[in-house]
Amino acid sequence: MPNFIAIKIHYDHRQSLQRHLKYSKLPTADEYNEYLELYNDGVGGQGFHECLNFAISDGVVKMYLPPTCLPAQERLDDEFVIFSFTYKGDREMPARIVGVHAGAKILNRDGVSRTEIEAVDGIDEPFSYHAESPENLATLFTPPIDYDFKVGIHTPRYKNWGNGLRNIEEDHARNIILNAFNLETVKVFKTSGILEKKNTEKLEKC
Repeated sequence: MPNFIAIKIHYDHRQSLQRHLKYSKLPTADEYNEYLELYNDGVGGQGFHECLNFAISDGVVKMYLPPTCLPAQERLDDEFVIFSFTYKGDREMPARIVGVHAGAKILNRDGVSRTEIEAVDGIDEPFSYHAESPENLATLFTPPIDYDFKVGIHTPRYKNWGNGLRNIEEDHARNIILNAFNLETVKVFKTSGILEKKNTEKLEKC
């Protein structure tokens, strides 16, 4: 049985990208600095790293995990189904579920250098990732799914939706996937086409 977890990331607010290409394109220095300004306004964590979480490389989708979202050391060999939520304080896309990485494996808590990504002029901080998922199980929801942390459908009921990793139950994961299919929002990142039946069945079983 995989571990079902929810993490929080910044919404990729770049208007220059089609919605199925978000979270995959390297930022310019100006775009990177715009994300730092979001952090300065008190929204989420500092940086742009999570917006490369749906970039395919060599048949896998590499994933950055914010420091507060890293599983404990004793869970690193487990399989994970990781859902990405936006912060409720995001100005443009508050409290949404933007995608899933099923069949995910944690590679390194300290991060692995992204050698397939070139440096950005004016940005000294390196880009890294912590987990990988098969490309046919890493899916963007376009548009994202509305999320209310007080309801208990997609996560347990919370009084507050705080920072960090959140464990969710299989029923919550199933509700998210079924919600996505019912809204016809599930797209394969690589082609932006509707998931093939064999892949939807595998995701539903997760």
